Amino acid sequence: MARAKRTESGTEPPRRLIVLTGVSGAGKTLALQTLEDLGYFCIDNLPPSLLEVVGNRDSALTPPAPISPHPPQPSLSHEEREGANSPLPVGEGQGVRAETPLSHSVGKGQGVRANPIVAVVDTRSREPLEHAEQTILQMRQSGVPVEVLFLDCSDEVLLRRFKETRRPHPLASVEPDLRQAIARERNLLAPLRAIADRVLDTSLFRAGDLREAIRQLYGETTAKPSMRVRVVSFGFKYGVPSDADLVFDVRFLRNPHYVPELQPRPGTDPEVCAYVLNDAESTSFVQQLQGFLSYLLPRYVQEGKAYLTIAIGCTGGRHRSVVLGNLFGEWLSQQGYRTTVEHRDIERGGV
Repeated sequence: MARAKRTESGTEPPRRLIVLTGVSGAGKTLALQTLEDLGYFCIDNLPPSLLEVVGNRDSALTPPAPISPHPPQPSLSHEEREGANSPLPVGEGQGVRAETPLSHSVGKGQGVRANPIVAVVDTRSREPLEHAEQTILQMRQSGVPVEVLFLDCSDEVLLRRFKETRRPHPLASVEPDLRQAIARERNLLAPLRAIADRVLDTSLFRAGDLREAIRQLYGETTAKPSMRVRVVSFGFKYGVPSDADLVFDVRFLRNPHYVPELQPRPGTDPEVCAYVLNDAESTSFVQQLQGFLSYLLPRYVQEGKAYLTIAIGCTGGRHRSVVLGNLFGEWLSQQGYRTTVEHRDIERGGV
C-alpha cells in the first residue's frame, strides 16, 4: 500500500478509508481482525451518520500534532541560568537521552503518520443505510479515498453458520424466522452492495481462506509477517514458562557450568557463546530446529495466529538456553518476524 503523496498545498490528503459491510454471517468480524493485524485503525458497528466524520481527516481520529522539540522556556534569573548550565550529578537526568531529541523521531514539519481506517457499517446500527450510500458517494466526489468491501454468502451457508454458532441474527427481533431475516437484511444492504468496489463471496471459505484473501487484497507485499514471536530462555529447575507455545530442551548440549573459567559468566558472554555453539551437536540442533520452524511458523501465520512464545530451556537458564535464545531471536528477526528475546533466569545461579 503506497504512502499517500502530499498535495500542492503541502498538507497530507485524507487517509485511506475502507467501509466493510455485508450480510451477517459472511465473516466481517474475522475480516476486521485480519485488517487490524495488518495495521488498520478499526471501528466496528459504526452508525452511518458518523461515517462522514470518520472520513474527514480533520476529525478527532486524526493523531495530534507532535510536541515541539523546543517548547517556550520560562525566564530565569542569572543565578538560575548558571545553575541550569552546570553539569548534572551522576545518575540524575538520565531519563532523556540527549543524542536522540524528539525532533529526530518525529521529523521536521511531520505529523504522526496516520494508519488507514476500516469501519464496519451494517444493519446492527438500526440506521437507514441509504445515508451511508449518499455519504460514500459524496466523499468520493470530494476526493476522499474511500473503498467499499462487501462480504456476501449464500443463504444456505448462512443458515448453517447461524445454526452452528447459535448466534441470533441482528434482525431477529423484527424477523424471528431466520430465512426471512436474511432476506430482509439483503434488501437493506442493497444500496451498499450496488456501490461496492469489491464483493467477496465467502460461501466456500474456511477461516484461513478469508484471512488470506484479506491479506492479499489489503496487505503490503513487503510487510513483515503479522505474527509476533517471543523467545524466552529459562531454567527447568525454576519451571517451564506457563505461556509457552513451543518448548525446546537443550540440556543435552555440553554445559559451560563445568568449565571453571566459564561458570560465572552468563550466556551473553562471547566465550560462553563460542563454547556452546562450536560443537557438532549444537550445529546439528540449530540446523534441524531452523528447518522445523521454517516449515511451522508460516502455517501459524496462515491460520491467523497473532502471538507465538518459544521457550528454550536448560537446567539453570543461565548458559545454554541464553545462547540459543539469542541465536534464534536474531535468526527469526532475519526471517521477517517481529521478535523479542527475554532471559527469564539469567540472573539466577544454577547449573
